Amino acid sequence: MVPGTCPQCGGPNPPEATVCQFCSAKLPWTLPPPPSVPAYQPLPSLQVPQSRETSAVIVIVVVVVVILIAGIAFFAALAPSPSLPSLPGTNGVVVSQVLAISADNVCGLNGANENGFTTNVGEYQQLVWLVPASQSVSLPCTVNSITTNTAGFEVIASVPFTASTEMTFLAFQVVSYSSYNGPLNITFS
Repeated sequence: MVPGTCPQCGGPNPPEATVCQFCSAKLPWTLPPPPSVPAYQPLPSLQVPQSRETSAVIVIVVVVVVILIAGIAFFAALAPSPSLPSLPGTNGVVVSQVLAISADNVCGLNGANENGFTTNVGEYQQLVWLVPASQSVSLPCTVNSITTNTAGFEVIASVPFTASTEMTFLAFQVVSYSSYNGPLNITFS
């Protein structure tokens, strides 16, 4: 029997009718069940397989970043910390003048005195001299040691230092381990 035709009177009926519209007989068919919808299933996670090259690149980038951070931290530790002016007697260091002493007048530095500075105990102060300090010095000239005889101070310098051209800057650091007020003697040899 074709859905839509009444088995009793043969009258045409819409497929969704449950009784015949002509004779009111009960129609034997039922609507087909609605199509089934598959149950929800999550999509499988997308995993991009990593090649050895990708893993190696990631490792190299991480190593480079770590080295850069370590280098920045190292050089930041070497840089002189900013010093705030302090008064003598309040854990401060007041150097009135930096006196250059050189018995053999190495690079013309004997008597090439510099202005003083104010800093705090334990803070590094960078000092810079223009070498050669005198035009009568023949080049190249070499400073083999930089020291101080002023109690409580230490000199940190990379020596030997050779000036092979005019207008070369000689830089080094000093640090005081106690309060001080007066001149600072720096000996060059």
